[in-house]
Amino acid sequence: MKENEIWEEMKKKAFAAAKEVTISPYLEAGTVAATLLSEKGNFYVGICIDSLCNLGVCAERNAIFQMITNHEYTFTKLLVLNEKGEYLSPCGACLELIHQLMPVNYGEIEILTSDNPYEIHYLKEFLPYPWEK
Repeated sequence: MKENEIWEEMKKKAFAAAKEVTISPYLEAGTVAATLLSEKGNFYVGICIDSLCNLGVCAERNAIFQMITNHEYTFTKLLVLNEKGEYLSPCGACLELIHQLMPVNYGEIEILTSDNPYEIHYLKEFLPYPWEK
């Protein structure tokens, strides 16, 4: 699969998942979706889950948890978008989780921020100084 075809497939998967749904008076989901490409070539999709008392999870972390559930621990590409198809950047909590998951090569993960034209950034641009113990 060519590079642009990979990004298009990732966008298609995220956009299909990014559908807002109210689950209860306290919980909604789906306003943001993320797709990542694992190092083994598998796609993992996650949606945000928002709760009134901060027990939710971002789409990026949800996709990462899906990957981990399938016993994979590294990925190479990530895109995040809202239900309108607009690209978003990962939040600080997600960036830190990615760093802790892949501390040696987290900075080399590609993040698509636009597809007209294609604009790819590396995670190290978003998190130049990660938290360290």
